[in-house]
Amino acid sequence: FSTVPFLPDTDFIERPDATAWLDTTLAQPGSRAALVGLGGIGKSQVAIEYAHRIRQQSPSTYVLWVHAHSQARFEEAYRGIADRLQLPQRHDPKVDVLQLVYNWLFNAEKGQWLMILDNADDVEVFFPSIRNRPRAIVSKQRPFASFLPQSTNGRILITSRSREVAQRMTGSKWKTFPMQVMDENQATQLLQKKLRDEYEEKVAALLSGALEYVPLAITQAAAYIVRRSPRVSCSSYLEQFRKSEKKKESLLDRDLGDLRRDGTAANSVVVTWQITFEQIQKERRSAADLLSLMS
Repeated sequence: FSTVPFLPDTDFIERPDATAWLDTTLAQPGSRAALVGLGGIGKSQVAIEYAHRIRQQSPSTYVLWVHAHSQARFEEAYRGIADRLQLPQRHDPKVDVLQLVYNWLFNAEKGQWLMILDNADDVEVFFPSIRNRPRAIVSKQRPFASFLPQSTNGRILITSRSREVAQRMTGSKWKTFPMQVMDENQATQLLQKKLRDEYEEKVAALLSGALEYVPLAITQAAAYIVRRSPRVSCSSYLEQFRKSEKKKESLLDRDLGDLRRDGTAANSVVVTWQITFEQIQKERRSAADLLSLMS
């Protein structure tokens, strides 16, 4: 049983440090772990591959995918889970579907499950501030974090741009893993897989380096080159990319689509990083000011 909306990726490049950490951290029943880092750095891709591996290793484990970047998407995912599990009363307007799914997850008799909370970036989605909500709403609405059971038959993997969300959701700094950019070898491997016949070994390392070894940037650059080949090559893309900051932003600001990312979210590198910056700005003003100064 799986609600993972993405197929395994034949172009996936292993991130052994992250996967080894997940294997260790999520080994115990009831455990939680979070992958944290910039947008486009590969958190969701690692989570997708981990989910498929668990499903393959343990076919009886329920693997549940929850888009978590907003309350609406969280509720939508829980309703989808209720439908897939065919939970009684799920269509009753008087029944809280979130509570219905929570009760099922909490019941140890239902078997083992793994939940992936993808893009859990906004602390207000799971831990809303009382000062930001009318008193009437505060009294009625439970924080969404309370619908994630601490159950010995379930494990939760979180991907997030926010260290605050990750630490609060897992309960510990030590259960969060800071995702970094790829190393040069991983980045050039990814570029080669994405470009196939358009790959140019002589400039691959230079182009990967210019793209800061960021997986989303490499994937989008490769898609741009492949779509415009033979008019655009690795060499000519790199030449254009190096011309100016304005040209660089223009190339990175193209949303070329990605079947491995949430279709409702922005997929261009520039927009993805802007969202990350806004998240940092919301949580830590001083850090955001420093990033502005450095950019």
